[in-house]
Amino acid sequence: MDDNSQPSPKPQKLIYKELFQDRALVSLIGAGTVLAVVAVIRVLLGIQHYDIDIPVRYTQFGGVDSYISGDWYTHYEFVAFAVLTLLANSYLALRIYRHRRWISISILSLQIVILIFLLVISGAIIDTLPVAA
Repeated sequence: MDDNSQPSPKPQKLIYKELFQDRALVSLIGAGTVLAVVAVIRVLLGIQHYDIDIPVRYTQFGGVDSYISGDWYTHYEFVAFAVLTLLANSYLALRIYRHRRWISISILSLQIVILIFLLVISGAIIDTLPVAA
């Protein structure tokens, strides 16, 4: 046998078993999933069809604090952002876990912070919408 041979990689089944035994990892993925689902439901329940332009973004630039108006369906971007954030960060965390556990945990922790900001910002914008007749 050659001394330079690489050890055989762990089978996928063992890797997943190791991943799901890590309580911190599973807890962060679960919390991120719950936050993303809450954000999606919150936004979808708040979106209504409007014939007028409605606030879609908030800005402090230009000297006056104001909302930027747009079409009602622009709020679907919040849903897409929540889903993409959840999927991308979870995928990265699971891929990196074998090499650097702390980076994986950091990615998932930042995902929680991002989703909390998403909930706050989307909630603030949706709460300013007029009631559709």
